[in-house]
Amino acid sequence: MKRVYVYIDSFNLYYGALKPNPSYKWLNVEKLILALLPKTGYKIEKIKFCTARVSASDFDLDKPVRQNIYFRALATIQNLEFVWGKYKAKPIRIQITKDVKIQGKTFEEKGTDVNVAVHMVNDGYRDKYDVVVLVSNDSDIAEALKIVRNELDKEIWLINPGLDSPTTKSLSQYSNEVRKLRFSNIKDSQFPGILIDTTGTFHKPKTW
Repeated sequence: MKRVYVYIDSFNLYYGALKPNPSYKWLNVEKLILALLPKTGYKIEKIKFCTARVSASDFDLDKPVRQNIYFRALATIQNLEFVWGKYKAKPIRIQITKDVKIQGKTFEEKGTDVNVAVHMVNDGYRDKYDVVVLVSNDSDIAEALKIVRNELDKEIWLINPGLDSPTTKSLSQYSNEVRKLRFSNIKDSQFPGILIDTTGTFHKPKTW
């Protein structure tokens, strides 16, 4: 039985597959990966969900609340571990007219791709897995994949979460298998609408 570690770049997954399909953000990532792996010979030992806590925007004050409910759903997956990055405000200047500018801000995620790469290589050197499943299409992770494949001789499954994006060649060249998410994959891999954890019963958010 091959030991599998899954590394999920959550923001890459979000922008590639879930933001365009908000009704399906209630995604059970373990169910998703199991559907894409062979039915026999592979066992998921760990899922590392690399993410960051978002901040409320002026237009959506409930965004962190909905995200925390989703994190609570993910925490019901027994072998899932959160790896935290940061979500930081970035000042921007917006040109309104030729002579008028206003100061604004945007938010950006920091550290998720680095966390994916570092954990993947570190776990590989510690011989925690036989197989890597990487859910990302971020070329910044390519060097880590190269090390895992060429130096550690591990099997790599690459899952491109971009429903409308071609798979990055710098990642696929180091991968034994390449899969591309389809809409049916996320549709068929949803949590139940009502879940129970050690705190009690909770529900899928009514709106996203």
